[in-house]
Order: sequence, then C-alpha cells, then structure tokens
Amino acid sequence: MSRKFCKKICDEIIVNYSNGMPLKYACELAGVHPTTVTKWKKKGEEDENSKFHQFYLDMKKAKANYIIYHLNFLNKSKSDSTHKYLLSIADPEYFSPSSKIEHSGDVKVKENIEIDTKLLNEIIADKKRQYGDITDN
Repeated sequence: MSRKFCKKICDEIIVNYSNGMPLKYACELAGVHPTTVTKWKKKGEEDENSKFHQFYLDMKKAKANYIIYHLNFLNKSKSDSTHKYLLSIADPEYFSPSSKIEHSGDVKVKENIEIDTKLLNEIIADKKRQYGDITDN
C-alpha cells in the first residue's frame, strides 16, 4: 500500500478524517499506509516551504473537525462509549480518562497477615538444599 503524495489522495484523507472516520481507516481507504501519512505530516510541520506543509495544516484542521464530529454525538448522548473511545484515541491528553489515582491520609489495613515462621524457615531450608546457599562464598 504505497501511493505518492498528491492533492487527490490528501483531500480524500482529510475529508474522511474530518467527517469522523478514524485516521487509520481514512488512510487505508485512500490507499496510503498510516505511517506514510504520519511522515507527510511530520515533514510539513518541520518545513514550512515543503510541499507537505499545507497537508500538515489541513490535517490539523481535520483533527479539530474530527473531534467536533464526535463531540456532537456525545452532546446528544452521554452514554455513547464509541465516540468517547474514538476521542480518546484522537487526543488522549484531553479525552482519555485519567488513570492517575491520588490519595491523602492514612491507609487502613483491615487484617494483619501472620507469617508462619516455622513454615517459612522450612521452605528456605528446602530451597537451600535444592539450589545451594547463595550466601556461601
């Protein structure tokens, strides 16, 4: 799946992405591998004079349109997990649920764990017999 950079292909990717299609599928539908599109965008971002620069700018707008598309669905239905998921992929910094857990105060343990020292010593002695005493030098 390798196609050359041209306006027709770029427009197809941009229109489909803007209309809510995940970028991976917008690329594949246009016959371009997603990593190729990523390279095109990177080249356009890095060099304002390159043929890729307008594509980079158009893809930024397309991403904003993609987000608006899915936000509109979420505004109509708060329980729509598909659009929440697609937004979390498009812009994880803003739309992914935080996995960070914060805690203040003491942590209370309901049960104390009692260790059977006799059993533990038997296990250690058995392992020493089996593998040798690693503390011996």
